[in-house]
Amino acid sequence: MTVRVVRNAVPMAVDLLVKQRNSYNIIFNILNLFVLRSLEKSKRTTYFWIIVNIMISDVAASIAFFFLFNCWLNMDVVSSTYATAKIYQVVVLIFAFTSFMTRNCIFALASYERYIFICRPLSVSSNKVLNNLGICFVIIWVGSCVLMAVSLATGTENYCYGEFGVMPLKFNPQLDVVFGVCMTITCFICILCWFRAWKELKKMERRNTTGGDDLTVRRSAQYIMLMFVMFYLSYIPTILGVVFNQVGGLSQNLVSGTRWISNFYQSLYSILNVIAYILMTPGYRLHISSLFKKMSAVAPTGNR
Repeated sequence: MTVRVVRNAVPMAVDLLVKQRNSYNIIFNILNLFVLRSLEKSKRTTYFWIIVNIMISDVAASIAFFFLFNCWLNMDVVSSTYATAKIYQVVVLIFAFTSFMTRNCIFALASYERYIFICRPLSVSSNKVLNNLGICFVIIWVGSCVLMAVSLATGTENYCYGEFGVMPLKFNPQLDVVFGVCMTITCFICILCWFRAWKELKKMERRNTTGGDDLTVRRSAQYIMLMFVMFYLSYIPTILGVVFNQVGGLSQNLVSGTRWISNFYQSLYSILNVIAYILMTPGYRLHISSLFKKMSAVAPTGNR
């Protein structure tokens, strides 16, 4: 493994800001998971479990970013032994890319689930994928980890440490193929499902329904669609950051700036995810309000 130290061209204040964002992501998503856990079991639908897994993947990604994009920690790793640096590099990269992969797969599953509810509501109860959603999530998490572990652990050469964490000096062919193919397939599934679902949503709007099941389905579909678009937009600065790192002759400020834009966007995405879910889910806001009312009602009794 080649270990090369790249001078940090970005102020430490920016690094601290990103770490704070990742910390907030973890806290917000965990609090949100606790609130979701308080929902009645009758309301724990397939959509509920998809939201739970999206937020768990956001927590995993934020933890990975905290270790991957950490100037102080990376400098300590660089000054450690060869074996320690190599183990740290491989483990953190596997964890990070597993979180990327699970997000892709969960969004594909979420898109398919909303497509079935919107376009084929009569087949929901008999759909084998939705009836075995738990198995699907296990396959996604375990399969993503295995794929990323095999791809990354077999190509640990030519990595360097810099302000963007661990960066490849050369592309890892097996990782590029595996991740690229999986991302393309999941993106295609999402686009296909949303293309068909969007036409059905337009029909719902023309029916001028303002409440009931139609409104719930539309809101949930709009939320997943928004998160899907925001998530895939995050790949633009990420891909540019990796490509710029391979191109010689570019300004170091341009390379570092692109990397940190990607890093900052990724750290902000999970918070936006939680905020969007709260704003776009009226029933969830009512549930949070009822929890606060229960807490305020219990508090005086406890002080007696």
